Amino acid sequence: MHADFTLTDPLDGYAVHDHRVSHYVGPVRAGSEPGPGERSILIVGLAPYVPQL
Repeated sequence: MHADFTLTDPLDGYAVHDHRVSHYVGPVRAGSEPGPGERSILIVGLAPYVPQL
């Protein structure tokens, strides 16, 4: 493992370029404040375009 971190602010993100990378999303836990909660996750994978011959 090279890095372990938590994204905490809206629109936080990170980028890597390594075909061996995997990701993990931890379980949702109740916060300390009363009221409803929400978690949204957007994962985008990009690969180079290789035209089919």
